[in-house]
Amino acid sequence: MYKILIADDESTVLKGLSEFMPWDSVQCMVAATAKDGHEAIELIKNDSPDIVITDIKMPRKSGIDVAKFVHENYPKIKVIILTGFAEFEYARSALIYGVSNYELKPVSKNKLLDAVRELTAKIDIERGYSEKVNPLVKKALRFISENYSTNLSLETVASAIAVNPSHLSRTFKKETGEVITDYINHIRIEKAKELLALTDMLVYEAAEAVGFNDPAYFSIVFKKNTGISPKDFKDGATATQS
Repeated sequence: MYKILIADDESTVLKGLSEFMPWDSVQCMVAATAKDGHEAIELIKNDSPDIVITDIKMPRKSGIDVAKFVHENYPKIKVIILTGFAEFEYARSALIYGVSNYELKPVSKNKLLDAVRELTAKIDIERGYSEKVNPLVKKALRFISENYSTNLSLETVASAIAVNPSHLSRTFKKETGEVITDYINHIRIEKAKELLALTDMLVYEAAEAVGFNDPAYFSIVFKKNTGISPKDFKDGATATQS
């Protein structure tokens, strides 16, 4: 089980995320909760979690402060920031601290579970493909991680690892809870967010860089995953940095 720390100064949100989310469905457990960023940092020091889910606006220390602390001291910990729309541009500045994902409040249960599922797969990759992961899925995850910017599909991944596409599709969904093409798109969108926020790339250039040949389709997938268009994301990141 992966350990999650949840930090939010809104007691109803904290209770909802910690007690009423089916974390076991993504092989996770809530190891600790914090009412502000300062408490979260102290808990991280005492018992390093695998994933931190933190609100952006909290007393004493913000979610950005938590992300900065994790980035500088525990870089293997994954961070998800919860943010209201009004603070979304500010939240994007945390990309420099390696924040893995953003979720807009009110939080969508399914989107948050998808984000956590993606991060646990990344953790497995970074840990050297732990024994509990199906060997076939290990190969697929590694191939996707190394080739997300190419013309990937279920068929190309299956061909690369020498397996029947239908068998790969069933096994991948059973092991990760996610359709393989959705997983590929999630990886691509996370990389695109980094490029849009931290480089001078235009939207169509970022789309091509992460494997989308059609900028219009890229915009649809980007908005589906983030709740905002890539242009608005880019404009907000530019405004934050200026």
